[in-house]
Amino acid sequence: MKITQIKQQVKNPERVSVFVDGKYSFSLTLDQLLSEKLKKDIELETERVKQLVKLSDEGKIRARALEWLLTRPHSTREFRDYLYRKKAEKDLIEKLVEE
Repeated sequence: MKITQIKQQVKNPERVSVFVDGKYSFSLTLDQLLSEKLKKDIELETERVKQLVKLSDEGKIRARALEWLLTRPHSTREFRDYLYRKKAEKDLIEKLVEE
C-alpha cells in the first residue's frame, strides 16, 4: 500500500486527507502527519494503515471534546458520557479524562 496523495482539507486547514492507492483512507492533523513522518510515495503495511486510522479517529474525538469543553464547565461524569455518546473507546475516554 502506497501513499499517493496528501491534500489539505478545505473546511479545516489544520487537517490533511491521506490517500492510499488513489483512494481516501484517513485524515490527520498537521502535527500528527509530521510526528508520524508521512509523505507521498511511502509504502505502508496494512497494520500501519490501521494504526493511522485509529490515530485519526482519536484526533477527531479529541478535537470535538475540546470544543465541547469550551462551551461551559462540565463535570467529569458529563465528559465521560459525552465521549461515550461519540463512541470513543474506553481507554481513550480514560486518557482524555486524565488530561
